[in-house]
Amino acid sequence: MTSKGDSGAGSCHTLLTVIRTLTTSASEDQRELEKSRLEKAYVDTGILIDRLIKEHEPDVGVCLDTFRQVSTNIKTSREQVSNVKNSLVLCKNFLQCKRDDLKKLWMENTEQKYICSILKEIGEIKEMKNKIEDLVKEKKFKDAADLLKRNEELLNGRLSVIEGLSLIKGQVTEMSKDLMSNIIDDLLNLLIVEPFETQLLLLIKTGNELTVQESQICTQLMRKYKKSKDLGGLSTNLPLYGETEQSLVEVTDHINDSISALVVFDQINVALDQFYAKQAAMFQRCVQDTVSVIKGISTSKEDVNLAKLIQNSIYQFKASYKLLVILTTRLGKFQNYRRREREIIDKFWETGQSILQDMISDHLDIFTNKFAETPSNLNDTNLLFKFSNVAYMADQFSDDKIKTAHLVCSASPYNIVGIYNLLNHFAVEIQTMTRKEPCNLNTFLNSFVMDSFVERVKTDMDNKMAFILENSDVWTGLEKVRGHDVKILSSVAQIYGLCETVYYLMKPIENYTLRFAQQWVIILDEFTAHIEAMYNEIANTKYVHEESQMRKDSRKISAAWAVDEDISRLLKSLPSWNVITPQTPQDTTPTAHRDLLGHESEADIRQRNERESKLLIENIGVKNQIRIEELITDMDHIHSLVLMHESLQWFVGQFRSLTNQLSSRANEFLKIKIPVTDVNGKTVTEEMISYVIEDKLCVIENIYETCLLMIHLELRVHCFYYLFPLTRSTSAHPNDENDQEAADFGKDLYQFHKVLTDLTTPHKLKYLFDGLDHLCATIFIHSSQHMKKLKDQSRKRICRNIHVVQQKMSQILTRRESELNRAKAFYELLNHDPDSLLDLIVELGHKFSNTEYTYLTSLSVGSHSTLSSQPGALEEKLVKLRQILQNMNR
Repeated sequence: MTSKGDSGAGSCHTLLTVIRTLTTSASEDQRELEKSRLEKAYVDTGILIDRLIKEHEPDVGVCLDTFRQVSTNIKTSREQVSNVKNSLVLCKNFLQCKRDDLKKLWMENTEQKYICSILKEIGEIKEMKNKIEDLVKEKKFKDAADLLKRNEELLNGRLSVIEGLSLIKGQVTEMSKDLMSNIIDDLLNLLIVEPFETQLLLLIKTGNELTVQESQICTQLMRKYKKSKDLGGLSTNLPLYGETEQSLVEVTDHINDSISALVVFDQINVALDQFYAKQAAMFQRCVQDTVSVIKGISTSKEDVNLAKLIQNSIYQFKASYKLLVILTTRLGKFQNYRRREREIIDKFWETGQSILQDMISDHLDIFTNKFAETPSNLNDTNLLFKFSNVAYMADQFSDDKIKTAHLVCSASPYNIVGIYNLLNHFAVEIQTMTRKEPCNLNTFLNSFVMDSFVERVKTDMDNKMAFILENSDVWTGLEKVRGHDVKILSSVAQIYGLCETVYYLMKPIENYTLRFAQQWVIILDEFTAHIEAMYNEIANTKYVHEESQMRKDSRKISAAWAVDEDISRLLKSLPSWNVITPQTPQDTTPTAHRDLLGHESEADIRQRNERESKLLIENIGVKNQIRIEELITDMDHIHSLVLMHESLQWFVGQFRSLTNQLSSRANEFLKIKIPVTDVNGKTVTEEMISYVIEDKLCVIENIYETCLLMIHLELRVHCFYYLFPLTRSTSAHPNDENDQEAADFGKDLYQFHKVLTDLTTPHKLKYLFDGLDHLCATIFIHSSQHMKKLKDQSRKRICRNIHVVQQKMSQILTRRESELNRAKAFYELLNHDPDSLLDLIVELGHKFSNTEYTYLTSLSVGSHSTLSSQPGALEEKLVKLRQILQNMNR
């Protein structure tokens, strides 16, 4: 078509060009040329037309044939329409002639049919009762409702004018009420009873067969479901009722049928109201059945029974709710009842939570409003002889018996520990399902139950704490504990038991970690106060001043030294201290202590002893005389100190072990800050409760370390007290007798050793007595600085005292105390004159320190008959001594 159009346009353009040329051109040649072009185009056009006619000749023929056929059909149709019109006119004429006869016959036939249908319907209505009963038995409520509705409409419709049907109408009304009641009961059974009892069947299967047979309720349930359910095929994992696809489809169809039946009568609202009114009693009965089954078949502990009851009840409510959702989904398809969908769920959980709260309250021995009635609320008219109190007590006794029958364990607030997590998780699920936060169960559990429980725990802990600390044997009763080498104070073990109880409460109830941790703080505070009071009683003493004759307070020297920063820091820096204060629990074993001790060489030990002896000599040197009141002479106090050390060290280690076992979530709660108060109860700052607890433990740790340091130092103070008098120049005793102080020192040392051997570990005993021989030797040697001169008789007496002390220590400690040989050698060197002594120093070398050589030289010069009175003699010998020592050091 495009080529044809282009050809036509070209021809027109050629023609216009020719005409323009012929009219405007002045040249004859030009005109001839255009004329020839026009002639050529004319010829070409003729040829094109002939070709097109030949090509389209068949199409034109077909069009002409089609036109002829259509014309023929139209003509035929016009003739047929004309014939129909003629026939209709003829029929109309015939009907007009027979109209009256036909109308009479039609009326008679209609009346006969109507009468037959009424008789048939009346007959069906009379037989309806049996049909409905059969349909109800088959759970076909929709068919029964349709049948009743249809017949009710007949009786109230076209049959309403028929006399004698009033009795049938009454029967139909009663059947409608009965049907609706059956539907409601069936829904209650389907949505509540069957899910609960199905879970009970699974629970029964886990019980002993003989026990199950002896339980009446178990027998009834098994008999009830024997035909409808295969008990042997049930799983013991307690799945939700209707969990299988097949059973879920059957339940869904059943609910749809019931809802459809209620919609037929437009009784959904009435049915729901009745459902709400009956479900509480139904839940109560099912829960009581669960309690009875668990009591009947269980052989577990009581707390396990309660957890099983709660777990099973949760399964039951969730199984029931799963079917309730099907009910609400079905109702949601009806526009008129869609608004009640949320109401049904809320009412279900409101009732369910109320039933659970009552059950929990009974088992936790707490009184809700249900059991809060007082005697004044009782009806006086029902009381026999107006004995209100007697009647009230009788009612209470009866209530207690009824409540006890519905319990799977003894009622106690501590029962919440085993079920809190179950209930709390269930409360969260309820909040998700009801879209309400917090739900009633959550409020009941956390605001009422837990507040009451935490306060009950606090009261119990306070009472137990008071009982332990007020007991007469609080600092004397001993007990052997696992994981510790020696016995500890029973009171400390009991207090740790309280802390451990709090831990075992905290572990399953992590939401209340902060509250229970505060109970830890209370226990530690009170415990620390009693420890400090006992420590201060030992560390402080009262004495009568000789001059004023007044009673004054004095602190034991060992207690003062134990808290002195310089002394305690130096003693704790020694390797021996690290041995008895392990940094890890693994270091507390005897093997670990032997390994740590084995790392010290003899030179290290000697250097350690020298540092300690030097420090003590320097501190005791400022005192003119040690009073007996400044010593701990009562071995009961030493007994208490070592027990406090061992017990508190065990306590802190065990407590930290508890805190290390806390979960990460519980540790997050311990990061919460709490107010810290001073002694006056005024808040001074806020700290994380974990830091507060650690601070309390550090206080106890410092006390038990101070106790050990105090014993360590007390032994050394006793050395000073008894050994200083042994170095005096004169003695009241005969030459061949020992001084009394030496015997007293041996006796005192024996008492210390006996008490400590029984109450502490070998490595600590070694720590306490190690270095005593070196200290005693140092005391003997350094006492020489206070002597102006020493006669041979006094020198022999001192050597004899050294020998006695050495023997006493060797007998008690069952080892040779070689350090005292050095003190004996020191005084034996005084046999030589000063010049000979200086010559011997070169041979002796570093056996004594420079200071000790100075004391020896001074005493030797002072004791010499000639040099002692010669001016400048002492200075001369000391200068010579310094030269010798300098040469030795080189």
